[in-house]
Amino acid sequence: MVSKDFNEQLRTYVEAVQGWDRVHRIVGKTPVGQLVAESVEALETLWLEVPREGACLVDVGAGAGLLGFPALFAHPTLEVLFVEPDTKKAAFLRFFATSLPEHQSTRIKVLNQNIQDVSRETLQTNNIQPESCCLCARAFSGSTSLEQAMEPSVFAKHNIYIFRSQAGRHFFEKGVMTK
Repeated sequence: MVSKDFNEQLRTYVEAVQGWDRVHRIVGKTPVGQLVAESVEALETLWLEVPREGACLVDVGAGAGLLGFPALFAHPTLEVLFVEPDTKKAAFLRFFATSLPEHQSTRIKVLNQNIQDVSRETLQTNNIQPESCCLCARAFSGSTSLEQAMEPSVFAKHNIYIFRSQAGRHFFEKGVMTK
């Protein structure tokens, strides 16, 4: 169920990303509004497989939060953990989270680190149970494969959903971390 102010929150979010991007370059060349629309479309496919009640969406390599914030706006009980190693992007995630109403901002955690460095202790400190987590990634870059990056993490052997685009459709493809 989408909250009544979902579209207004998306608009405010897009404006905030655009403002930060002009100074800090936190997204690529694709217009932010288009990126958010694609993420919202893909998230609808994710919810067909993943329960939202009591769940924690882990936005891996969160960037500007293109997956986590729209998901948070749409689902009133969803917790969101942003994992972002870039300091400027993590600063934006924290900044925008603090601008949200308390009933949303208290459901957000931001870790300024790589996914493989997230420890069980860090999750416990943030009141997050690894078993309740759904890992999602919109983009993953670098010389390491996603599976290699995840291997040493507390999330090894979890399902992970990777954002894909094909023939004008945007969706998540399920993968399983095998290590």
